[in-house]
Amino acid sequence: KGDHRQAEEALVREKLRFCSFAPSVWTSAYTQEGITKLFGLIDSSRANRTRRISVKDLRAWYTAAVHRFPASSLAAAKHITQAEGIPPTFVIFTRQSARVTASQLRGLENSLRSLFAFEGTPVRFVLKS
Repeated sequence: KGDHRQAEEALVREKLRFCSFAPSVWTSAYTQEGITKLFGLIDSSRANRTRRISVKDLRAWYTAAVHRFPASSLAAAKHITQAEGIPPTFVIFTRQSARVTASQLRGLENSLRSLFAFEGTPVRFVLKS
């Protein structure tokens, strides 16, 4: 409880930073605290894994999102589409995919998650030249 719980939460977040997209629920087998919250997150994560975004909405989001990287290859991309399958995968057709940096893709992912709420599921970007 209290400070000890916050320290444990920080430790778990640090060790699991590779899956920061996943929400966490603190539960107790002894008091059964938090167990009912778990099932709601499972349902929403399942729905987010199969979410499809229309091409029109995806293109509008992408156009607005790449304005943060005006000098990058992302700004010169020709097209973006959502591929079939799980996890949600987005294919970006760009002229020079080798020049796109990991930080630019993280920025796109953060923007995508904030607008379309892909909480609880990984998001992949595939770059094609």
